[in-house]
Amino acid sequence: FARKNNYTMAINCLEKVLAARKNSLGNDNVDVSNCQFSLGVAYLEEGLYEKAKICLLEAVRIKTNLCEENSVELSSARHALGRTYAKTNMYTEALEYLVKALRTRKLKQGNDALDCAYSLQSIGEVQEALGKHDEALNCLNEALRIFKLNNGTSHVDVARTLESIGGILLKKDEQELSLL
Repeated sequence: FARKNNYTMAINCLEKVLAARKNSLGNDNVDVSNCQFSLGVAYLEEGLYEKAKICLLEAVRIKTNLCEENSVELSSARHALGRTYAKTNMYTEALEYLVKALRTRKLKQGNDALDCAYSLQSIGEVQEALGKHDEALNCLNEALRIFKLNNGTSHVDVARTLESIGGILLKKDEQELSLL
C-alpha cells in the first residue's frame, strides 16, 4: 500500500499487524521492531509526526537492544527518526540520529551509496534550517555528487538537491546584501 502512496490503508493494515505481533511475540522482538519502523515511516509520510516519533523511537530502542550497533536496519530507523525530528523542528535531535545513520551507512555500504546521499541531503536540510548555510551546502553538494554518480544528471533526486542548493545560495546572497 505504501508504495502506491496510499498511506491511510497502509497505516490501517500495519496497526493491525503490530497489535497481532505484540500479542503473539511480545514487545521486544525484531518482527515487532520492523513493523514499528514501517508504521512509523507511513505516519511520517502521512504527516502524522507525533505518531511517527513514537513508533520510530520504539523501533530504534528495540533494534539497539537486538541488533549490532552498525546494522543497516538500525541506521534506517535512525534516519527515519531523524527526518521525523526535523519535521517537528527538533533539529538537535534530528542531527544526532541522522549523523549516526550516515556513519553506519558509510561503514556498511560505502561512501558513494544512495543511502549516504539521502542522509547527507537530510543533514543539509537540517543545517539549513539552523542557518548554517556553509555546512548545509557542503552536505548537499556531496549528496548531489552521489546522486549524479548513481542516477545520472536527469534524476529527480538531482533536481531536488539542486533546488535546495539554489535556495541556500539565494539566502546567502540576501544576507550578504543586507550587511552592506
